[in-house]
Amino acid sequence: MFGYLFEVGCDVLPYIRQNRKIKGGSSFVHDPHEMKLSLFSRYERLNTHAGVRVELLHLPRVESNMDIWTFGANFNTRENIVIKANYQRRMNRFQDDPSPRKQIVETGIGFIF
Repeated sequence: MFGYLFEVGCDVLPYIRQNRKIKGGSSFVHDPHEMKLSLFSRYERLNTHAGVRVELLHLPRVESNMDIWTFGANFNTRENIVIKANYQRRMNRFQDDPSPRKQIVETGIGFIF
């Protein structure tokens, strides 16, 4: 097995707000001073069967020999609350995969307590 990834991201909210004064108070789910809007892009290379013993090659299997591109955004309403969304484009290089290309949209909410 082997794999690696590269990721770049940036909090763009300071560029959107620029020098505007932050108004409003904070609540349990919202604090304008802690808000972030992070955009990111990630490339992953993953091969779960990089080295398979010759004796096992005849067994049925679906290998993950993937190239994955992910583009997404994370919106923190407070330091410990996040709303997430991303789009993934996956391609499996394994020739016996019945659907080698997939497009996935993922969403989520996170809370650290």
